[in-house]
Amino acid sequence: MKKQLLATTALVAAGLLGQIGTADAQKAQAPKIEIKGSMEMTVGLTIGQDEGAVGNRVRGLDIFNETEIHFIGTATLDNGISFRAVVELEGDGDGTPAPGINDPIDESYLIIRGAFGQLTLGSTDHAAVQMVTGNAGSFATQVGQNLTFDTNDWVPAPPGHVAGRGGSPVNDPRPREPVNDDAEKITYYTPRFEGFQFGVSYTPNHEQDQNASAATTDSVYNEGWAFGLNFDRKFDQVGIGIGVGYAREHAPESAPTVPDDSTWAVGASISYMGFKIAGAYRKQNDRRDTPTSNATSLEGERWEIGAQYVWGPNAVSFVYGEGKARGVVANPGNDELKNSMIAYRREIGPGVFWYGNLLYANYQGEDNNSLDDNKAFAISSGVRLNF
Repeated sequence: MKKQLLATTALVAAGLLGQIGTADAQKAQAPKIEIKGSMEMTVGLTIGQDEGAVGNRVRGLDIFNETEIHFIGTATLDNGISFRAVVELEGDGDGTPAPGINDPIDESYLIIRGAFGQLTLGSTDHAAVQMVTGNAGSFATQVGQNLTFDTNDWVPAPPGHVAGRGGSPVNDPRPREPVNDDAEKITYYTPRFEGFQFGVSYTPNHEQDQNASAATTDSVYNEGWAFGLNFDRKFDQVGIGIGVGYAREHAPESAPTVPDDSTWAVGASISYMGFKIAGAYRKQNDRRDTPTSNATSLEGERWEIGAQYVWGPNAVSFVYGEGKARGVVANPGNDELKNSMIAYRREIGPGVFWYGNLLYANYQGEDNNSLDDNKAFAISSGVRLNF
């Protein structure tokens, strides 16, 4: 199977090079550069936080910044093949970069499009994530802060609770690899036909921004494959979207007792006029939080459902979700999260949005005591500029 996929990728690349070779460099336009991005400032108040354990507590009032600057270079050859280079600069870091990430760049990738479909090279999400996200619960319906369902900003995951890990199934319904989901990869997408599109990704090494040498298989997850299929089509005024994705990685060779990682997810949405409803489910099979350790597992699942209504410059949404993961392997039970969010947004000018959010999160840890529990409400409001 792997050899067939690699052979197919090689044939696509060979065909692409052949098409590029026929282009007239004298007629093609020189690359252009544009700058886009967004800035979001949110002020909020956490209310009624459970103070059962020291380390769970946060200040009631806080301010969150979310800023990204995108540098986009584009070029089109005379034969119609287009190139799009994207570099996403994070304006605000969280102070805890993932292993191997030593710069403020979020994603950096090159897109090549033509009649053959699309080839994406570089640091970005794989095909399984891309094919599911647009129809996955909160990612399809949320209109408030960050346009995501990140209640962890205001009601933080307690110490030891695996909801604090990036890509954890406790709080993310997409089939992402935890920690370094933006590792460098090769992705191919077919042209869309009658609403259907297929994508496949290959990730040599799970570490991100490791360009100094060939990929290692010794200490990190490696040889990752991801497959995605979605359907996106409108029938009169009714829009239907369905996406499924599956991803798998080999465990490090230096840790023979650590299992391979695999995850799958499905998302679906239906829209009519200004209404939209979407749901998602993800299953994460045995995945160790630390690649060479058996101590903590992210094996678990999450489901969520969301609804949105847009009228004129206004939009409102509601999202509810539940997730759980195994946590410390030696302990019985699971780390769990139940969270919900109501959001309102109004466009007060071209590319300028004001929003308000009311959210609730309830973390229950696998321990019998309250050391890894936390729950609270939060209310917040902010302004987002898309430029």
